[in-house]
Amino acid sequence: DWFSAAASVVGSFLIIREIILRRKNTPNGLSTGHRLLAGMGVCDIISSAAWFLTSWPVPEDLPFGLWNVGNERTCSAQGFFIHLGIGTITYNACLALYYLLVIRYGYKNEYIAKRVEPWMHFVALGFAFSLCLIQI
Repeated sequence: DWFSAAASVVGSFLIIREIILRRKNTPNGLSTGHRLLAGMGVCDIISSAAWFLTSWPVPEDLPFGLWNVGNERTCSAQGFFIHLGIGTITYNACLALYYLLVIRYGYKNEYIAKRVEPWMHFVALGFAFSLCLIQI
């Protein structure tokens, strides 16, 4: 539904905006949790924007759908960006792992930022983009 996609874009944009504003007011920079949340928001904005287009990118010669004005390339592009939403889910799992490491096991943010966070971004984006490329 285009309304829920638009609401998701606005919500994720506001979260990213808040993180950027917080960065300006934080002398030590953002925590790993903030950076993971920002990555999650970016993936969600891209995926939700693709969902917002509903059936417009679908090839116009197909008999089903309403307002189909696209072609095979626009349909494939929309599928690519919709599949990037998997990155949102993977980032959510990374965020849960981050909180587990900090709260339950007492890891310091500095250690996580240097040793664990790069792998979290690599896994979240690598998994999402690999699925996007398979879709093409």
